[in-house]
Amino acid sequence: MKIIVFGATGGTGMEIVRQALEAGHQVTVFVRNPARMTLTHPNLHLAQAFDIEQVRERYRRHYASEPLVRVSDEAPWVSHIANRHDAEVGGVTLSADGRRMVVVATIDNLLKGAATQALQNLNLAFGLPETMGIPT
Repeated sequence: MKIIVFGATGGTGMEIVRQALEAGHQVTVFVRNPARMTLTHPNLHLAQAFDIEQVRERYRRHYASEPLVRVSDEAPWVSHIANRHDAEVGGVTLSADGRRMVVVATIDNLLKGAATQALQNLNLAFGLPETMGIPT
């Protein structure tokens, strides 16, 4: 069965999507903020077909003002991001129909995954500049 869910990133919408995917249905979601759609599944399809440059451009625009996120065309290698304070997103691949996508994100789990993230969150909690004390 094909199911369409509008507003799939809230608690109820996400649960409906999860259950439909587990039941083997093909699910298409419409969301205001695609970055909040965190579910992955082979039966979860994009609402519209994209080409790879459209997807890359959307990622570049979305993260343009994020000082601790870099977007690249190639898939990020863990060895290249080691000892860095930022996350790297890239390696976008689309299915032939342009409605299923894989994106790779890589972090150094001791820096961005722990120490940098902790400092970043403390800065935000105390109203300080987000990257204060973090080499960028």
